[in-house]
Amino acid sequence: MAHALFDRVLETSTTTGTGSFTVAGAVTGFKTFASRYSTNDTFPYFIEGVDANGVPTGEWESGIGTYSAANTVARTTVLASSNADAAVTFSAGTKRVGVGALAKAGVFAPVLIETLSTTSGTSVTSAALPQRFNQLLVQTKGVSHDSGTNQTLAMSFSNNGTDFTGTVSAGNSFAATGTWYGGVMIPRYTADSGLYMLAGISQTADLTITTGSNPTGGAWRVAGGIKYIKFAPSAGNFDAGSIDIFGL
Repeated sequence: MAHALFDRVLETSTTTGTGSFTVAGAVTGFKTFASRYSTNDTFPYFIEGVDANGVPTGEWESGIGTYSAANTVARTTVLASSNADAAVTFSAGTKRVGVGALAKAGVFAPVLIETLSTTSGTSVTSAALPQRFNQLLVQTKGVSHDSGTNQTLAMSFSNNGTDFTGTVSAGNSFAATGTWYGGVMIPRYTADSGLYMLAGISQTADLTITTGSNPTGGAWRVAGGIKYIKFAPSAGNFDAGSIDIFGL
């Protein structure tokens, strides 16, 4: 899955209702979704109803869409519409379905790439990360380990899913009574080297802010760019939580 914005993608459709749209061919001078996107790719979309002369009818919608199957655009997240910003029940007639930048989504709207479960096992590894994003945001959500002694959350990178860099700390050291919440920013992860910025914290209660002792980040070197990330407690097994990986 990748998230991308391509110019001049616009097709017609006669789909009605609130479900996924079947697109039926490019408008003259434009490209099809199939020529730019693969199954499960995401993109900012818009839909507008038009009359026989191509004049808008007043029905419209925009949001984040998914190319869910051949010639199929799923309306994954509706952000704005002629129906008070909710999903539009499109009526019969021609609609135009296209790709375009969204004001509400913003340039840096995060797109969830993958959620890794950290409820068991010695480590978890991402699938191959899309290379179309500018940077990655990694969010730890209640991650914990089962060791009775203090352990850190380790992170390592790979370009092939087999050979990984030496581990770096992505979370404070604590025993099995703590949990990791926080984030890791990785700009320019498609380059051969770069920096990462950490905000990993240990947290055991709501409304907790930890400052002064967090990891601050460092440098990485991965020929060909980061395509896989592995996470592991420095000893023992994962016990609870999850890790979200977003593209920006």
